[in-house]
Amino acid sequence: MLYASLVGTSPFEYGYHPKTAKELAKLIMTQPLPTIQRNDVPTAVCETLARAMAANADDRYPSALAFARALQQVQFELYGHATSLSVEGADPYPASIVRRQITERPLAARQRGRYRKAWMVVGITVALLTLFLAVFMGFVLPGLDTHASGNQTVVEGSHGALRNGERPEPTGNEPPGASVVPSPQQLSGSFAENGAAHFHWRNPDPRGGDTYVWSRIGAATTPGASHVVDSTEFNIPADQTNQAQVCVRVSIVRADRSMSAQPATACAVRK
Repeated sequence: MLYASLVGTSPFEYGYHPKTAKELAKLIMTQPLPTIQRNDVPTAVCETLARAMAANADDRYPSALAFARALQQVQFELYGHATSLSVEGADPYPASIVRRQITERPLAARQRGRYRKAWMVVGITVALLTLFLAVFMGFVLPGLDTHASGNQTVVEGSHGALRNGERPEPTGNEPPGASVVPSPQQLSGSFAENGAAHFHWRNPDPRGGDTYVWSRIGAATTPGASHVVDSTEFNIPADQTNQAQVCVRVSIVRADRSMSAQPATACAVRK
């Protein structure tokens, strides 16, 4: 509901533009949640949505109330106040927000107005959640379908492999005046002898100031946690890779903060 309110359509229609219901169903089952390409939607909101819509049910919030609490917390961190909840048996605000309102003035309170339009939508959605707690979490996304071979799995971005000098076609979701940012290409992962997972990729259109943001898929670590690196590779330490496979998604981030229309995904699979 919140995702569609922000982009004007359902998530997989927004990110992949399917032409038939069958194609849409396949995308939901096999592709990652598309990144919201709006400069006025904070990263923290996108990360909260990603957890709420995780393909693995164990990675989602345990209830609609927990999701609403997470939105309250993000709203307070970014804007300095939060929309209250009216749920029987629940406090209007999380205890953490009440304590901070008494003891400190959040840094974001000095930045009022930056995300005003987006937070109007968030506030309305939090209010709607109080009316639909009984049915909200009935929507379950099928699990991601990954295909492993050897010790690595590679899944290219939606544009597929690009030939040298070729630029991706616009998706129609880019902010006005923004250039099309391609997906990382040839993303692959493998396990080193010391147990660390190594991932590397190619930037098909490198530009000055490019960085890369990556996050785990279905990880037991903090859901939705993102990391930024300057090079086209990174390692995940062995003490964080005790699973049979480790999957990540990677996006290119330009100096103007525009991102890949769709992240590339890959898994490192143990032999």
